[in-house]
Amino acid sequence: MAASGTTSTAAMISCCAHYLVNVAPVLGATGLVTFATQYQVEFFWVGLAFNAAGIAYIGNKLWKATKEHAQCAHA
Repeated sequence: MAASGTTSTAAMISCCAHYLVNVAPVLGATGLVTFATQYQVEFFWVGLAFNAAGIAYIGNKLWKATKEHAQCAHA
C-alpha cells in the first residue's frame, strides 16, 4: 500500500506541476515557479517512471496471488 501511495503521489505531483506556474506567483514563490517551469518535462518523465514502477509492482503482486489461488484451487 505504501508503494502504490507513494507512486500515486509522485505521479500526481509530476502531473500537476505545470499548475504551479499559474499559482505560485500569487503565493510569492517565484523560485518555485522557475524551478517547476525549467524542469516540467523532467517531472513528467519521473511521473511516468513512477507509474510504470507502480504498475509493475501491482502486476507482480497480482501474478503471485493468481498463482497461489490456482494452487489452492487444485488442492
